[in-house]
Amino acid sequence: MAKLVPDEVTKKPWEERDFAIEWASVLYGETIASVVSVTSANKETGADSTATLIKASAISGTKTLIRLMNHLDGEVHVVSTRLLTSGGQKIEGEFTVVITQREH
Repeated sequence: MAKLVPDEVTKKPWEERDFAIEWASVLYGETIASVVSVTSANKETGADSTATLIKASAISGTKTLIRLMNHLDGEVHVVSTRLLTSGGQKIEGEFTVVITQREH
């Protein structure tokens, strides 16, 4: 499992916006050829939250852009991404999404 930067993001319940996840440390000079899948699950219950949390994904250089939709205050989700590199590697990484109305 690849170590992603950042490994945790925080968003407000109402927000729908992109988060950039950096993969350069595991690409070793290669590029991201494609995003195979982006899935998510509620960290507490394990329930699949992909359809209600993940809106879209895109590639921007050595980053993936993941658009996250609104969700309930207090929830924590784990987002898993699988991608293919220009050299044929299959890489998987994950990050945590904390949904909170409070300021940090």
